[in-house]
Amino acid sequence: MRRIAAAVAVMLLGCGTAEAQTVEAPDAAELTELSLEDLLEAEVTSVAKRPQRVEDAAAAVFVITQEDIRRSGATSLPELFRMAPGMEVAGLASENAAVSSRGFNGRFSNKLLVLVDGRAIYLSTLSGVLWDQQLPPVEDIQRIEIVRGPGATLWGANAVNGVINIVTKHAVDTLGVALGARIDGEGSGRAFAQIGTRLGETGALRAYVVARETDGLALASGDLRYDLSSAAQAGVRLDVEPSAADAFTLQAEVYTGEADISRPVNPVAVAVGQAGITEFSGYSVLGRWTRSQADGSSFSLQAYWDHVERTEGGIDGWRDQLDFDFSHQFRLGDRHHIVWGAGYRWSEDEVRTGADFDFVPESRSDSWYGAYVEDSITLVPDRLRVSVGAKFEHNDYTGFEVQPSIRGIWTDPGGWALWAAVSRAVRTPSRLETALAAPDPFVAIAPAPDLDAEELLAWEIGWRGKLSDRVSLDLTAYRQDYDNLVVWSATPATGPGQPFLTLRYVNAGQAVTTGVEAALDARVTDRWTIRAAASATEMNVEEGGFTAPGLMPFDEGNVPRWQVSVRSLLDVTDAVDLDVWLRRTDELETGGVEAYTDLDVRLAWRPAPTIELFIHGENLLDERRVEIIETGLGSPSAVVERRVWLGAAWRY
Repeated sequence: MRRIAAAVAVMLLGCGTAEAQTVEAPDAAELTELSLEDLLEAEVTSVAKRPQRVEDAAAAVFVITQEDIRRSGATSLPELFRMAPGMEVAGLASENAAVSSRGFNGRFSNKLLVLVDGRAIYLSTLSGVLWDQQLPPVEDIQRIEIVRGPGATLWGANAVNGVINIVTKHAVDTLGVALGARIDGEGSGRAFAQIGTRLGETGALRAYVVARETDGLALASGDLRYDLSSAAQAGVRLDVEPSAADAFTLQAEVYTGEADISRPVNPVAVAVGQAGITEFSGYSVLGRWTRSQADGSSFSLQAYWDHVERTEGGIDGWRDQLDFDFSHQFRLGDRHHIVWGAGYRWSEDEVRTGADFDFVPESRSDSWYGAYVEDSITLVPDRLRVSVGAKFEHNDYTGFEVQPSIRGIWTDPGGWALWAAVSRAVRTPSRLETALAAPDPFVAIAPAPDLDAEELLAWEIGWRGKLSDRVSLDLTAYRQDYDNLVVWSATPATGPGQPFLTLRYVNAGQAVTTGVEAALDARVTDRWTIRAAASATEMNVEEGGFTAPGLMPFDEGNVPRWQVSVRSLLDVTDAVDLDVWLRRTDELETGGVEAYTDLDVRLAWRPAPTIELFIHGENLLDERRVEIIETGLGSPSAVVERRVWLGAAWRY
């Protein structure tokens, strides 16, 4: 951790003060300079696996731009996701977070697929994302595409409640030297350094390093501190375009980190020894070839290798993953736009445990393979379009799965669009659910190798458009029916010598989630923009006839019934920004987590086009608060504290 503190000090000397985000080139488009037409016409790729305007997408999609990221002051991915309606984000210990969409929130939110440049960071061993290991520099993120609702027709299993695709910048957009740092009064800090250069006439290369250190967080009582953490990541990206038709990308990254969790607060965590030092490391390599044809068709071939190691709470393990993906899009006549593709993924892991519990088997390799096709059919030119498709996929846990969808959108000349969708998606069981075992004479845990896939059938309807030349609105309503949910089952002893109670995972749960989501953009003046988001969620869970109360791997009480977010983005002058972010989140029934109001304020000054200095206060209305109480084998819950950061960034 001293190395990271030293890196922060070096950045402070190099920048003349403290933190963090790279200043965009002077000619970069500011958020408050974008018209509503620009925002609606921004291209996304996550909905249809091809470039598509937001206003043409028959899905609940929200785009976080680089300017959104810079002006938020946030440097972690979960904090950025709070901007989108319907996203549930709560802080946990060790830089971890509970992140979900449309319910089922917790540290291992297993129904949300997350990708960075097409590489899945969803960990099938645990069915979720380890957020403390994710350190892509926010300075290099071009945009974040958040699709709420099923995306399994194109992305496959586990894209159940949503897909998040984090798209980083082309190397040619990050030429030169960039430095940044931030620090607060408690000893936490972050440092960033990057260099980008051209390679001949057709290529560009960038290399970066980012490091963070977080001081101990208080327990809910406020009388103890724990959870010191540090992490660092380095990476390179090479982009080469040898012709007008071909583009090649090669990316690699390596990371390491640790956290000292000295006092767990979760009784289940105590039982399995979830205390002490958490260590993690890993690396990944990704290559992609894209070819565009003169007739508008294109294909993409991508492969990546990903390696993860982690030691936490008595568990020591690693996982290797190899993934191949091919995608092709073309037009057939005047009415059909077809996207199809195929993929293969192989994964191997080894999980070593302590004396209290086991993984059976300790090591396992699995494969997934499948193909998909989707046809976007124009029924009325420039007005009505219907997309019909399905993913056909095989996995080693549940066998063959089919995940179809049908989507339709009506676009009106008046500047609005109405869309609707019906989709099926599945989540495959994780290694944790099928292999966890704990022999005990009183309460034992038995493995469950024969679990079936969790199933979702979702109905969605949405409207988006301009209310005036300066105001746009996006509305979505949905109902999602879940079946075969994986829950704990408790079986009492039936004979002598058996444990008093045996727990195992079974497909005995059902749930229904309904809700509405809204996003509003209002350009009050040429220098002042308001961006608001709101959501209301109702979740009803049926646990199943033999489920032990209190042992759900998810909890409907962890879902806030409503959330509201309002961001004010003001260009005081051409060189001064004042950004205010106000959020209100409803109470959680689980653990009695109270409703809270959150306020972030960021004031930035650019004394020169390449320099930015700022002060950023977050969580200003509460000295400390608890945002979620974890159930099951989650991370210890900690409070979120008030912080004030000083920061600077320099780019040449």
